[in-house]
Amino acid sequence: MKNLQKSDSVDVNALNRLSALYTMPFVYELLHHVDENVEALSEICKHLEYLYNSKADHEAVRYINILVSMSDLELPDEIVAVLKCDITRRDFLCEFLDDFKEIIEDFQIDELDEFEKTESDGDGFVSG
Repeated sequence: MKNLQKSDSVDVNALNRLSALYTMPFVYELLHHVDENVEALSEICKHLEYLYNSKADHEAVRYINILVSMSDLELPDEIVAVLKCDITRRDFLCEFLDDFKEIIEDFQIDELDEFEKTESDGDGFVSG
């Protein structure tokens, strides 16, 4: 992400691993709650990225907490602690957003592959 900056003062590798463990199940759960609409999921990510880029980290955390409350998941204690800490919050949000965007890109690639497969099988749209 071009606007995301990580600080040098924290163990970014540890935050990366923590984000990687949690972000995928979180995003899959969100996808279920938006009726498998990848575009809606992308809009959620864009809103979080806007908050991050605006340095509205507390608002981004509130937004994440709202999304978590909608899901069947809970934030692990480690993530709660990271998000409460001024030193680690921003770096974790950066890692989280990077992971979130990568997952959405994978969903979009899968949708495109499925569309192309449908088209090549002759099951696509019929022109009339």
